[in-house]
Amino acid sequence: MGMVESTTDSEKMDMDGLNDQLMQYPIRETNDMWYWKDVDQLSFTIKAVRETLAQQLDLNIQGGDFVWNKWPSSKSNMFAWRAIDNNIPTATTLGGRGLILQNNRCRMCDTEEETTDHVLLQCSFAKQIWEAVLGWVKYNEINLGESIKQVLHEVNDLQRGRNKRKIIHAFVLQTMWRLWKVRNDKIFNGKTGVIQNVIEGIKEESYQYVKERSRFKAISREQWWDFNFIA
Repeated sequence: MGMVESTTDSEKMDMDGLNDQLMQYPIRETNDMWYWKDVDQLSFTIKAVRETLAQQLDLNIQGGDFVWNKWPSSKSNMFAWRAIDNNIPTATTLGGRGLILQNNRCRMCDTEEETTDHVLLQCSFAKQIWEAVLGWVKYNEINLGESIKQVLHEVNDLQRGRNKRKIIHAFVLQTMWRLWKVRNDKIFNGKTGVIQNVIEGIKEESYQYVKERSRFKAISREQWWDFNFIA
């Protein structure tokens, strides 16, 4: 014999009350519309949001030590932003989070502890990549013995024209991202990165992104490979 559910008086009153509240908001045939609560007109604009935030915050203050660059890939920007605060999963970072690893040495050189600064700057494999890339863009004065944060500060303070500085900054971000991908490819797929292939990959990726996202849309590969298209 099946169970018959009955509705109590209390439940019926709750349903009636809910129904009364819903009836106060009739369904209209017009489309929904976004609007910002601090303005009178029924519309939504970024300007209105900014004006509200400006009343509470100083929007001219830099949000951190990282300078975003629209010319390289979004992934390289995001990665470098995380890397300057040691928020990428290196062996040292994972160990600090309580993960027990059999080996915390760098998987690329197998000589030093795998910290963020080591794997992206100081590892012997990374140094060979940096030497080639920075020599290509004619910027050899960078100190790779420092931290990622310091390297990025040096790049942003370069005594170069604005466009050239921005392109070099794009190369640096793209190089860090490529080094991390090579490291992951070795750990998870057992593939050893070939120096020349990595360098050419950085140049090609950078070319594609800068050509698409910057004002240098007419640049050819020959000009890019010579890196003589900008003063």
